[in-house]
Amino acid sequence: MTELSKGSNYWTPKVLAQALLGVWFAAAHQPWMNLDFVLLELCTRPEYIEILRTEVGDPTNLNYTNLEKLPFLDSFIKETVRVNPLDTLAIRRKALKPFTFSGGGPHVPVGKMACVSSYDLMHDEAHHPDASIFDGRRFASSKATLGTKRSKFTDVSAHFPVWGYGSLAW
Repeated sequence: MTELSKGSNYWTPKVLAQALLGVWFAAAHQPWMNLDFVLLELCTRPEYIEILRTEVGDPTNLNYTNLEKLPFLDSFIKETVRVNPLDTLAIRRKALKPFTFSGGGPHVPVGKMACVSSYDLMHDEAHHPDASIFDGRRFASSKATLGTKRSKFTDVSAHFPVWGYGSLAW
């Protein structure tokens, strides 16, 4: 990667090593932590267990194609992650040159980081009504606004920054 950034001193061996280790550690713990939170939410909310069992049906038929056809399971997982975000800060950006947010907002000096609060985004009442209440059906088709498609767990969104956001997230 250092060869790709000729003329830039950003990707030093130290920064590259830190970035790679960060990605490796993030990739290793997140699926298991989210699975743990899903199981904890199921234990706390047993009323969802039978609904999920009914939707899944025969578990021996589960494959990627069939998992895509489980909107309630997808919604339950997405709501679990929304309520229990693993990172309090997301979409971290390092200023490579001085930056001031529009409207005379905060100024970010060179080398400093700007981040977005993933917790606040995912608990924003404007985008998630009754945000403090767990609703396993929140993102299922029946709860979606008329004329909009269902919001899937894997969708990239400015209001659900689990997957990051920006030109590289699309």
